[in-house]
Amino acid sequence: KPAGGHFLHFCAFELGRGPDGQWWVLGDRTQAPSGAGFALENRVATTRALSDIYGEMHVHRLAGFFRRFRDALIGMAKETDGRVAILTPGPLNETYYEHAYIARYLGIMLLEGEDLTVSGGRLMVRTVSGLMPISVLWRRLDAAFADPLELRPDSQIGTPGLVEAIRQGAVATVNALGSGLMETRALLAFLPKISRALRGDELLLPSVATWWCGQATERAHVLANIDRMVIGPALSTRLAFEDDDSTKLGSALSAGERAELVARIERDGGDFVGQEAVTLSTTPVYVGGWLEPRPASLRVYLARTPEGWTVMPGGFARIGLSLDPTAIAMQRGGQAADVWVVSDKPVERETLLPQEGDSFSRTRPGSLPSRAAENLTWLGRYIERSEDTVRILRAYHVRLAET
Repeated sequence: KPAGGHFLHFCAFELGRGPDGQWWVLGDRTQAPSGAGFALENRVATTRALSDIYGEMHVHRLAGFFRRFRDALIGMAKETDGRVAILTPGPLNETYYEHAYIARYLGIMLLEGEDLTVSGGRLMVRTVSGLMPISVLWRRLDAAFADPLELRPDSQIGTPGLVEAIRQGAVATVNALGSGLMETRALLAFLPKISRALRGDELLLPSVATWWCGQATERAHVLANIDRMVIGPALSTRLAFEDDDSTKLGSALSAGERAELVARIERDGGDFVGQEAVTLSTTPVYVGGWLEPRPASLRVYLARTPEGWTVMPGGFARIGLSLDPTAIAMQRGGQAADVWVVSDKPVERETLLPQEGDSFSRTRPGSLPSRAAENLTWLGRYIERSEDTVRILRAYHVRLAET
């Protein structure tokens, strides 16, 4: 077993609802699930903008979910001086804001690959007080980029030796390297059988119907119903409605494109999956002074704690800009919305945000990474230079006005 005792600690599920009210799992997010920070930021914004309505609706708060997961991360640390950190690809990543927001909200370190080094088989962070051990690493970059020595050699955002440190049990990772396997589309075709074999029961919430074309019967079914299928790579981890040139909607293909795709499936069936083209239900959206229908999907989150899995009482809703289901993807300009889970009685007020009058105290000195300290130093120098330049310009204009 890995150092943390489990391979999965934080996961998400993309849900969609059909026009008939049936809910489906569109995909599993286990690699480095994103969106939880956006859901938290949405909640903070709506709480302030709709404070009266929020209080009257008895909305379950998200702080308890994040607090329990933070406590679970801290509990995984083996050493008293071991630190918990979030590993981010850096500010060029499209979800970097979320990484920074969660790190600040939970009070844990936000690190990039260059902040870390492996010394004596242990993962260490370079700080202003020297090397400090990292015991738990919440990984927010794809596993393939984590270590240029053993994984992708062209990675410039990973840490050399990280895989060996994990192998020796010196650091617990959330989630484990390789957990992205659970996101592959082909696996959805086998989940019903896996559930019956392991649980002795059907899936409580079905996945979108998926057929792996590496099997003769399933391949024949996909080819016979290609107009009702979404055809994509079997090992793709992207959702069917996300912007992906390798995924094709059968009904939108021309005769030539269809013939070419059929030939490829017959030749290399194991490389493809066929998924039922799901029509998502719509939600009213205020557009230009009117309420208009827009397709929506819901991402829900689960976190592992010592007491078991805990579910976020809310989620991250994505709403399309048009009736096109592919417009839900944030890369296509999709919108986000807060998700409320309401109670019929008052809920306990809980928050991890600093309150007015709270004093700040640094409980663990030396936790500032050297890279961040260097950036702050240069920021201070440039601010000082800018101030000097402004003073000179102001003095010049005063003298100019006197002449």
